[in-house]
Amino acid sequence: MKLKWNQIEIVDVGRISETKRLEEIEELRSEGIEIEDDGTIDDGGWVDSTKSIGREQRLISYITVKSGKTGSVREVPTNSGSVFLRFKEYLNNYYQDHYSMREVKGNDLVFGNINNECKPYSYSMYGLYWKRIIGRVKDKLEGNKFTDENYTIYSMRSTFVTNKLIEGLDIFLLSRITGHDVKILMKHYERMDIRRRSEEITRIDYGKRRKDQPVINLFDN
Repeated sequence: MKLKWNQIEIVDVGRISETKRLEEIEELRSEGIEIEDDGTIDDGGWVDSTKSIGREQRLISYITVKSGKTGSVREVPTNSGSVFLRFKEYLNNYYQDHYSMREVKGNDLVFGNINNECKPYSYSMYGLYWKRIIGRVKDKLEGNKFTDENYTIYSMRSTFVTNKLIEGLDIFLLSRITGHDVKILMKHYERMDIRRRSEEITRIDYGKRRKDQPVINLFDN
């Protein structure tokens, strides 16, 4: 509700598109330029150099968040860079059509009421629209087997934490971007389904010999 445009920084970290990479290699070879290609790419990895073959835009956004309770500031990286740009363009087009002298400013609220001088909506308004959305998709919701509580706007935060834990994201890093102590994080937000990571737990390394690592006693003369 309090997020402002000047709290968002968008960075193009780039990615390699397999289709684009092959097209550019073929084009260079047709021009007589020989390109060595081992066929491997770092799928999903960042590509800093804008001259890399097959590079296309990938925008991430760093959102600066200040806690209303503790006053602490944290920075949250997200994959929403292109979404923010599209939303900003939409708002400017809306202003041009309805308020010709208005445009998005850095101090504007990202989710402010554009028909009321960009002032914040009430929390009850968010709750109202949330109920409408949940009502439309209620037949498709599976729910969480660990709780019978209804989904709330806050559930999206809990889902994010759970998904990242399942993916193996370092819990201390997760603690930093969510603004919670690790103990609090595990107590209130972790809803991990252990079956999703059962492969790691039940893995057996057949034929693998145990390492024989002698221990040196510092006090054995």
